[in-house]
Amino acid sequence: MSLSQPLSKTETVTIEKLVYEGDGLGHLPSGEVIFVPWTAPGDDIEVENIQHQKRLATGKLTKIIQPGPGRISPPCEVFTTCGGCQWQHIKLSEQRLWKQKIVVESFQRLGRLPDVQVNPIQGSDEPASWHYRNKVQWVVIEGREGYQLGYQQFRSHDKVAFQSCWIIPERFNQLAHWLMDDAQDILAKAYRIQVRKNHADQILLTFFLEDPSDPTAIESFLKPIEPLTEAFPEIVGVISIQNQQESILFGQESLQETLDDIIFPVSSQSFFQVNPEVTRMLLDFVGQWLPDRMGSLMDLYAGIGLFSLSFHQRAETLYAIESDPHALANAEEALALNDVHNIQLLRGDTEAVLQTFTEPVDMAVVDPPRNGCPQGVLNWISQNVSQRLIYVSCNPATLARDVARLVALGWQIEAVQPFDMFPQTYHIETVTVLKPAKTG
Repeated sequence: MSLSQPLSKTETVTIEKLVYEGDGLGHLPSGEVIFVPWTAPGDDIEVENIQHQKRLATGKLTKIIQPGPGRISPPCEVFTTCGGCQWQHIKLSEQRLWKQKIVVESFQRLGRLPDVQVNPIQGSDEPASWHYRNKVQWVVIEGREGYQLGYQQFRSHDKVAFQSCWIIPERFNQLAHWLMDDAQDILAKAYRIQVRKNHADQILLTFFLEDPSDPTAIESFLKPIEPLTEAFPEIVGVISIQNQQESILFGQESLQETLDDIIFPVSSQSFFQVNPEVTRMLLDFVGQWLPDRMGSLMDLYAGIGLFSLSFHQRAETLYAIESDPHALANAEEALALNDVHNIQLLRGDTEAVLQTFTEPVDMAVVDPPRNGCPQGVLNWISQNVSQRLIYVSCNPATLARDVARLVALGWQIEAVQPFDMFPQTYHIETVTVLKPAKTG
């Protein structure tokens, strides 16, 4: 979509609402819709650098004339430059109000489902809405005074260094400063660093190496490992990844996370929810909609087996479909660690596996990537799941699209529950419960 040249004049706008991806929405004096980042509902603002697209405009906030009632001072010094958080300037209660409204509007506008009832969003109380992430990735930034760690800038390919990040544990911040102060040789060889911790505060550290052709890159990490692990004794594993090949530089290759007495091995390249407290809330909600005993349960896009393992005692037979080799390796290890024998791991692309799986199941849990489910997966669910579907989504837009398709296939919505898995950001985790309309 082409853009016109920005207008030089400044306009005054009142922000009316927040939208998915974080912007505030208002109207120009002409009536044209405008999206403005870093704004809050009720703000009276001045906007410049207005660019007009088809039926809408974008602009840059230059002055807050009158702040809205939910606006607060963001604590982070790089907020509005860093792309990690979008809503630190808004009260937590207001963030959650608007997240719920965004889910409702997604069903109404994108799914054309006007009567969907959405429960109030669930999340952690203050202060657990800060420093909650159990995983972070930093980019390495080369500057005049050496290498720094930072994040991708907001809607940019540029990078921004930070001194203290407010959504990661303070120990992660301390580790970042140690690396910048005492491990410049390491940073010179890496382009990205990942830190992950578990419930026991053990840390798994992963370095992604810059030059895939440098055979000495891994060896250059070995000398600083001992002082690193002495300074941070909770580090139980250090991994390097070069040319997509993992090497264990120290300790173990994965962490063991525990949720409700279930052990989940999580390696550096496997997915696991970043907010453990809210993950427990989500599992509690899902558990309310699964019977204590059922014949069969299908876990689609199963990952390392969060849902399969959490509810394996309720099903006689459980099938878990996953394509990622790292997740599958963790899932296999988890089955052994937890002495679970009723889960069958099915390897491959979900839609492709389902084409060869003709056995009907009682219930299914689906937790797809952000782009949602292909139509073939939804068709299989409609034809082969007899009692209930639990759809877990991190994207309200694709959730609304897929739920609308299921409704068209004869399903009906029983409950919609959003979770504030990612406070201070626009991201929303939502669980939707559906059943075939024919079941009454």
